[in-house]
Amino acid sequence: MPSALELIKPSDLPAPRQAAIQIMRACAQEDINNQALAKLASNDPQLTAELLRIVNSPFFGMAGEVSSISRAITMLGHRALRNMVLCISVKDVLKPDVISDFDVSVFWEDTLRRAAAGRLLAEAVGIDKDDCYTACILQDFGLLVMFHVFRESQAQWPDFMKLDPQQRLEQERLHFNTTHDQVSSMLAKSWSLPTQFIQAIEAHHQVNKLDGDQQCGKLCKVMECADWLAALFSADGKAKILQAVHSKLADYFEMSEQDSLDLLNKIPEMVEESGSALGLHLGEQVDFEEILRETNLRLADENISYQELTWELEEALHERDQLAASLREELELAAEIQRSLLPDKVEDDFPVYGVNIPASELSGDFFDYFRHDDGSILFNLGDVSGKGVTASLLMAKTSSLFHCLGKHEKDLGRLMGQINNEICETSIRGMFVCMVAGRYYADSGDVEIVNAGNPPVLYVQEDDTIKKIEASAPPLGIMADVDFPVLRFNLGKGHLIMYSDGVTEGYIAEKKEYGMHGLQATIESTMGQPARHQLEAVLKLFKNAEVKQRDDITVMVLDGCGKTFESLCKYEFTAQPAELCVMREKVRSVLENLDCTKNCVDRLILAVNEAAMNVIQHAYGEEDGNIQIEVLSAGHNVVFRLTDFACPIDKNCVKPRDLNDIRPGGLGVHFMREIMDEIRFQEDCEKAGNVLIMRKKLDDSCMNKKRSK
Repeated sequence: MPSALELIKPSDLPAPRQAAIQIMRACAQEDINNQALAKLASNDPQLTAELLRIVNSPFFGMAGEVSSISRAITMLGHRALRNMVLCISVKDVLKPDVISDFDVSVFWEDTLRRAAAGRLLAEAVGIDKDDCYTACILQDFGLLVMFHVFRESQAQWPDFMKLDPQQRLEQERLHFNTTHDQVSSMLAKSWSLPTQFIQAIEAHHQVNKLDGDQQCGKLCKVMECADWLAALFSADGKAKILQAVHSKLADYFEMSEQDSLDLLNKIPEMVEESGSALGLHLGEQVDFEEILRETNLRLADENISYQELTWELEEALHERDQLAASLREELELAAEIQRSLLPDKVEDDFPVYGVNIPASELSGDFFDYFRHDDGSILFNLGDVSGKGVTASLLMAKTSSLFHCLGKHEKDLGRLMGQINNEICETSIRGMFVCMVAGRYYADSGDVEIVNAGNPPVLYVQEDDTIKKIEASAPPLGIMADVDFPVLRFNLGKGHLIMYSDGVTEGYIAEKKEYGMHGLQATIESTMGQPARHQLEAVLKLFKNAEVKQRDDITVMVLDGCGKTFESLCKYEFTAQPAELCVMREKVRSVLENLDCTKNCVDRLILAVNEAAMNVIQHAYGEEDGNIQIEVLSAGHNVVFRLTDFACPIDKNCVKPRDLNDIRPGGLGVHFMREIMDEIRFQEDCEKAGNVLIMRKKLDDSCMNKKRSK
């Protein structure tokens, strides 16, 4: 948007009559004499009459009547003549018909207040009063020019008049993209005014641009103060303006508040005198005492209102403090409820251990572990999206669902599906839960894991290598009826480290994230130490960082405590039915050495034989190959691991035949499931084709002698 200054042409600027221009230029010449100036003035009878009328007015207070222009010039001096001609020129271009529908008298009244204030200030600070009077008449003339050129904006004039000088300047920038001081400066240059006038007009809203001790700098300060003094009679917000007047006069000229009030009292009378001298018909001037009374009443009202506001504010602050205290109590209660959802402290040898460090009062992270009736241990670690109360409520709900439903649903994948569907139905749109959940079988050392959108679980294996278990399903609450694949493997002497993203995205120093590399480096540097020590090493980094964390930090470990199986027998044979006899005898010998009853031995051999026969018939078919069987023992459990090297089979097709289907064969899987406590295929078979694992818990009914508890 171009500024008004760029759109104003030289022809748009008002120009004084020719005789006035000649007199102003002549007054600037050092060698000009009174006779030459009188001759120039005489060339314009109207100008001559105006000059004589002004000189003989009470405003100048001459002793006796001045009848000739020559005597007037002699008495006034060249400088005063120039200023008088300037004032007459401004009056000429401000005729009522210059701008239609525009009350020029209101503008003149405001201008003369500014000029009167400037003249009175000049007397107080000891600079030329005629220069100040004339400069104050010219300083806001640019605003009138802008309204003259852009006539569609004239309706805004009354609003401008209600503003104080600073507000008006800001409104000019918004409305015209320029300000009156820039236009007034352009006008002053076109009229060939003295340099000090031009500089003062340009800087009267930026007094620091000029040296305040020089004549031009003092003139600039007078013009700024005169602007605020005049505004007190016309603008709104008089109390604020009066304070500004007192402040500026004290700062620039060391005038007291009483000096300011005395000066303001004189302005209306001087406006009437100067208006009469210029031949202007102004209305009756408002007495400043009336304005002061109105201002004081307004101040009193505002003071009462201020007291009322102070009382109301004090009451509001008291209520705020009460609400804050109540909120703190509620947050503390909510945090206490959250802490109650975390698992109770368990014995040191319990395989699962976790720590939650909230970033604020309420946490969106959670973890849990508890022992199932069947002896297995269920555990989870989760992170709710978002923060605050909403996230903490969803955290509480998810944790409670897992704890409640996990007691009845043995299948981990189905359990996660049920929780997911429940969250999808009731959670706020856009919120979800990243969670890793699992089940640990302490007797066998097996573990099941479901990672639903959580950062990868770190599996620290027996050989100190780290394997990542990435997410295999989306976070909970995003989409209903989703499958949650379960990964099952034997933990052996390894352990799992689970964590929320607040760990890898946390700060261990100012603006330094921990990151996945940092987490792995900490684990690698503490290899050989117990899993809990590794967890504490991670947390120690954050505690020593002394940096406020942006997210909750939650870490949990599952340590099998070195739960491994003792190999009792390992035998490899060709996949031929004739070879099963030797295999059965080797297994029988192992079971008898364990002191199993004859009935138990026979049943277990039946299950193992059926499994091996299925491998021969269905895995290899008519192909040749080998089968490896290994018998392992851990605690009260015996495990049979059958490994073949055929093509992997579809595990979903391995299921028992319907017992109502009466026909020979096909009951092997049924016998196996009836005899064994657990049958599963190993997920990670490495170089093998299929690995079938069958486990049987040897309770007292299986043994010749009761075992000690």
